[in-house]
Amino acid sequence: MRPDNNWQDTGYMPRMQPQNPPVDDRSDSGYLPRTDDAWQGDPFEDGAEDPMLRQARSDNLNYHQGEFWETPEAAGAPRQHTGSQTGQQSQQSQPRTAAPTGSGAVTGGKTSTRQGQTGTSGGTRKRRRAKGEKKPPSINRRIFRRVLAVAGVLVLIAAIAGAFIFRVQSVQVDGSSRIAASTVVQLSGLKNGYHNIFFVDDDAVTRAVEQNRYLRMVSVEKLFPATVILHVRERTQSAYIRYAGILYVLDSRGVVLEETNDTSAQPALMRLEGLEIANEPILGRTISAKKSDQLETYVNMMMELKALKLSDSVKEFYVGDANNLYVATEDGYSVRLGTSERLHAKLRAMMLVRDELRSRGLREGTIDVATPEQPTFIPESNGTT
Repeated sequence: MRPDNNWQDTGYMPRMQPQNPPVDDRSDSGYLPRTDDAWQGDPFEDGAEDPMLRQARSDNLNYHQGEFWETPEAAGAPRQHTGSQTGQQSQQSQPRTAAPTGSGAVTGGKTSTRQGQTGTSGGTRKRRRAKGEKKPPSINRRIFRRVLAVAGVLVLIAAIAGAFIFRVQSVQVDGSSRIAASTVVQLSGLKNGYHNIFFVDDDAVTRAVEQNRYLRMVSVEKLFPATVILHVRERTQSAYIRYAGILYVLDSRGVVLEETNDTSAQPALMRLEGLEIANEPILGRTISAKKSDQLETYVNMMMELKALKLSDSVKEFYVGDANNLYVATEDGYSVRLGTSERLHAKLRAMMLVRDELRSRGLREGTIDVATPEQPTFIPESNGTT
């Protein structure tokens, strides 16, 4: 209970015994009244000098321990008055200077908040990371790290599989008849158990195989996990030309297969006439023509002759004039084709006319199939059939 009506809370003050103490039956939980011979000093200057007051106070108060004495930084939460102290100070406390923002001072029974924290009246406070403490990784980072770990494992598995499973164990050859398959495999450079099938270079294999000018690489087929098939075609001698005193043998695509200085030789091949050579022919290379359409016409003609099985029936092909192409057959007919268009139809018309002429006993003359629907025949003697 309070000793009088003018009491103010200015801190803890000792209770003084009045000269005529009133009779009060209620229990007084304050400090005991002091006797005249008791210690007269200010107990708050040195509490240890007043044994009675020291006994009445708690150890926390004597040694400044507990939440009351702790600063907000040490206590970990803003200081807050409770009970009668808060009500008394809010009524009769002397004016105080405002605390700076973020200091955690008590104002009007509420606790101000620090920057980035919530006060005791507004919710929970965020935990401050200690100095040197690392920020925990976010969920996205953890997922990213796991993905990287899985990718690393997959790469390792692929490397092991490539080292053992995908090694070439079989090299096969398709399309070779006159040249042994073992020769083709040796040219390719592929070895069983040495090459990884994923790293077989098709272009490099093609260049290696075509070092033999009688071989043409069609494709490199890979059958996983460990088989490679080399699809090749053998070049055949199809025609010959004479240039600068040298005889050159060509395949159906114009690749030079052979050369000889014996110009008197007469190969059992079609003779190509009128082709204008740009550069000296080289073995294993496509012949160089001044007019590209001449070489293109030759290639198309050889394809049609092969399709119609007439390769052995033509002994000469003249390509000097693009508008007046001529073919000479083995049985003595001269065939005028006109331009290089519709070669297939023109050659079929030639075959029909030739069969009819043979049946009539007409062996010499010129067959004109420039218009294949209206073929004509001009015999050696005057007249037209």
